Amino acid sequence: AQIHCIIHSRTAEDLQVALLRGLHGNQKICTSTLNTSEHEKEMQQEKDGDVRLLIKDGAVVVTLSGLKATHTDIYRCAIQVFYPPPYQQLTGNGTLLHVLGRSPQSQLHLLTERLPFISVTVVVLVIAVICVLIIIITFQVGA
Repeated sequence: AQIHCIIHSRTAEDLQVALLRGLHGNQKICTSTLNTSEHEKEMQQEKDGDVRLLIKDGAVVVTLSGLKATHTDIYRCAIQVFYPPPYQQLTGNGTLLHVLGRSPQSQLHLLTERLPFISVTVVVLVIAVICVLIIIITFQVGA
């Protein structure tokens, strides 16, 4: 999943980006200090998967991987511009990230979709075995 954090200051060189989770952004997922001369920075997270930051076209693109359905929430960026002055602190409105996961119900649905194919295959095999038995019996009776 990707979240785009817009940098409003085109001259920003040194900044700190924090990814916040929750309706009010009370859970900090990651924080990274970046220099706009860096184009990519990878961070390892323990409980929320991997996070990769990429500076592109006046935005910090935060890529989250290894997410599960339980990670569905509102995510927002908090950006602090340290240099050049003046110091700025910006917080985004938030992005609703909906992570789809496989539930036991969806796996059951997949199984029931394959069931007619399995049933047809079994019926064809049973009919083929019956035909072979009839041919064998016919040759034995005629002999």
